[in-house]
Amino acid sequence: MRVYVILSNAYAAARKWKDTARLRASVGNKVMKKTPACSWTEIKSNPYRLRINEALKDLFERMEQEGYVPTTKEALHDVEDEQKKNLLHYHSGRFAIVFGAISTPDGRTIRLINNL
Repeated sequence: MRVYVILSNAYAAARKWKDTARLRASVGNKVMKKTPACSWTEIKSNPYRLRINEALKDLFERMEQEGYVPTTKEALHDVEDEQKKNLLHYHSGRFAIVFGAISTPDGRTIRLINNL
């Protein structure tokens, strides 16, 4: 399965969207499943939603003030650059980091775990 994922990513990086779609369909026909990478934080309810969104907005603004420019070529999706920026800004990893930052005491280590 790993070889199919690597080949699919290579096609996407080369902007060969038809080949990417064909390979993904082929994998789907073979009843292979790949769980996409994700970040998670387990909570029973989400009273932090508004605080998370405000903190994300603040984070994006501070990053841009410091000179951060997202590298959209790493977003392997067949969409416009502006949409790629939004995908990168609202990536689940950033949600996990912001949630950790607003829900833990200052100075505490936050570890982000991804299932790649």
